[in-house]
Amino acid sequence: MIEVKNLSKSFRIQNEKTDTLFDVIKNIRMSKNYTNIWALKNINFNVKRGEFIGIIGENGSGKTTLLKIIAKVLNPTKGYVKTEGRIVPFLELGLGFHDELTGRENVYLYSQIMGLDKKEVNEKIEDIIRFSGIKNFIDAKLNTYSSGMKVRLAFSTAIQTNPDIILVDEVLAVGDMKFQQKCFDIFRKFKEDKKTVLYVSHDMSSIKKFCDRVILLNKGRQIIIDEPEYVTDKYFYSMIRDNEKNRIEFRTEANKPDFRRIEDLKKTVNIRWGTKEIEITKVELFNKFNKKSNMFVSGDPLKIRIHYKKNEEIKNPVFGIGIFYENGKHCFGTNTQVEKYKINKINERGYIDFFIRKIIMWEGNFYLNVMVHDDKHYHYDWHNKTYMFKVVKLNNYDQGLFNLNCKWKISK
Repeated sequence: MIEVKNLSKSFRIQNEKTDTLFDVIKNIRMSKNYTNIWALKNINFNVKRGEFIGIIGENGSGKTTLLKIIAKVLNPTKGYVKTEGRIVPFLELGLGFHDELTGRENVYLYSQIMGLDKKEVNEKIEDIIRFSGIKNFIDAKLNTYSSGMKVRLAFSTAIQTNPDIILVDEVLAVGDMKFQQKCFDIFRKFKEDKKTVLYVSHDMSSIKKFCDRVILLNKGRQIIIDEPEYVTDKYFYSMIRDNEKNRIEFRTEANKPDFRRIEDLKKTVNIRWGTKEIEITKVELFNKFNKKSNMFVSGDPLKIRIHYKKNEEIKNPVFGIGIFYENGKHCFGTNTQVEKYKINKINERGYIDFFIRKIIMWEGNFYLNVMVHDDKHYHYDWHNKTYMFKVVKLNNYDQGLFNLNCKWKISK
């Protein structure tokens, strides 16, 4: 349905403001008075009939420019695009609408631009108005509409044109939740009817839900096209920047506390104590791509690496971790003794890894305890809530603290 080959697009940006005819003539003679900005560079992909393709990337990565070239609103600088069938582009808010006309009049105007004749519009007008949800305002002038009402009317009109290919930009984001749900119902129908859809969005949950493949763009370049889960993870983790310190400096005065007050000390953030026969030298957290990070997606794996240094010969050391929510509530704790992972002896220096197969927390900031002690809980080194990591969710619908593995089943 769509073939994109060696596609590139540049825009000429003027370096100086032109106010007069003299400025125009001067700029013609000064060939270097502008800069070429490449919005797209060497884009290549094919879309089969019935495929639902997502396009993601940061603002300014070229997503909308790509859709405009496919819709033939813009011409490419290099390369070409081939398409088969009727294309309905839904790219910009109110494109093809006129502010001085009523909503009803704009439906007729926009439908004719989309290729419908007046008779077809007469047959579909009530369905369009019903889907848009703005029946009480349909005969008011468009300049009285909110941005959400305009996008409702435009999308409601566009889907009635029976397109073979529909191009959808992020403009759906201005609709309310009820209208977005209607749009998603239409997306499901498009998939059932084998319509071809190119969908630009920052909503990763809808990208994962509807798309067969996803294209990731970055600064005009095509980074990858692959399965939704893989590409959205690549995009998310590439955006993470560990600007904050993973490790907070210790308070040295707390290194040798009165052990009768140890339960009080455990409640305090950023405290370290222990006799240092074994010393924890560094703690690192790794994401699903085995990259160091302090930010993770709910449902992904997490690896905690505890580096140690042995100062004295110790037998059967026990390593442990504890996870606390940002309000101080204890979420989870375990150690090698509890998990029956016996360590007879350790090297002078090394590390031990703790693997969490799936983060079940939905989102929030979490503190991490790490410790090493003997089997009687005599503490060699205890780092109390010294490390912090953040969990985020891509699903905007489920609520709560934990992402439980669950399902619904109705009796028959």
